[in-house]
Amino acid sequence: MSAVEVLAEFGSARLVRGSAGHLELRGGSGQERAEAREWASLFLEVEYVAWHPTGA
Repeated sequence: MSAVEVLAEFGSARLVRGSAGHLELRGGSGQERAEAREWASLFLEVEYVAWHPTGA
């Protein structure tokens, strides 16, 4: 498994940067993921974040 850097946490949802530099939102409830999306829309170029619909 490759190493990831946790950039931010929203309850149990984690915004991480993978070893290849890509961003992913992992885990969390629907509400936590919505909070993460709102935060990302303010501070990141959100088209570069992978939003996994299953919360994996």
